[in-house]
Amino acid sequence: FPLLGRWVGWLLGGNDDLGLLVVSNLAALAALVLVYVLVQDVTGDRRLAVASVWWLALFPAASVLVFAYSESLALALALGAVLAVRRERWTPAIVLGLASGLTRPTGALVAIALLVAVLDDLRRRRGVIVRLAAVVAPGVGAVGYLAWLQWRFDSWRVPLDSQRVFRAGWHEPVSRLVTAVVDVAGGQFRDVFNASFAVGAIVVIVLAARRLPVGWTIYTAVTLVITLAANNINSLGRYAFTAFPLAVMVAVAQQRLPARWRWLDRLLLPMSGVLMAGYAVAAWSGRMIP
Repeated sequence: FPLLGRWVGWLLGGNDDLGLLVVSNLAALAALVLVYVLVQDVTGDRRLAVASVWWLALFPAASVLVFAYSESLALALALGAVLAVRRERWTPAIVLGLASGLTRPTGALVAIALLVAVLDDLRRRRGVIVRLAAVVAPGVGAVGYLAWLQWRFDSWRVPLDSQRVFRAGWHEPVSRLVTAVVDVAGGQFRDVFNASFAVGAIVVIVLAARRLPVGWTIYTAVTLVITLAANNINSLGRYAFTAFPLAVMVAVAQQRLPARWRWLDRLLLPMSGVLMAGYAVAAWSGRMIP
């Protein structure tokens, strides 16, 4: 992401900051298009595909898609890799998967969704090597990034050490979530947003599990578990948001609302948009780090 921003910034007269914003915004537009194409391709449900686009755009943490953050690029690459595997475009799948791992170490997790799809496909077809190459590409990209860090900074652990500082060290995820919920119930509201988001994410994962490919469910669940594995779970919404199926799962859960809750149908997206706006204002004003 920084490298692409530098290249684009050079084209814009040497303005790296503007280059980063251009990359993130173009990647966000690409992610919105790709989620529509992928969801319709997988489910055949145009209404769900449209709803998925809206949820990706108005997710509470979606404001980071237009910041100089790598979330939008990570989302676009993951969506592109999954779509390429589904359509058996193996060269784009390998390239996009590799780029996903190069964008951020957790970009390697998209290999989970790719692996399940490929294993199911191998039952009926040949071409094992090229399919497995698509699966391992995100991991190769992540390892390549860590190798570059070792060469450039004499330590491949730079991202892990940085996260240890930002997230106050690692923590077992289940007890961390329980602690956050208990603290909020006891009147300590420091983690109210993070605990609410985590519980809500678990609910939508369960509700959507039968409707979407099993690899998507595993990919999202593993991302959420890793996100919760810290003493400080700030930015949980942003980290979990990089697993693109989460936005799709919210759209599925919305469709599955019981009849007596249908009045919520038209309120959920606007409410999420308001939360997103508040999230953005708090970030721009310096009151929180997204």
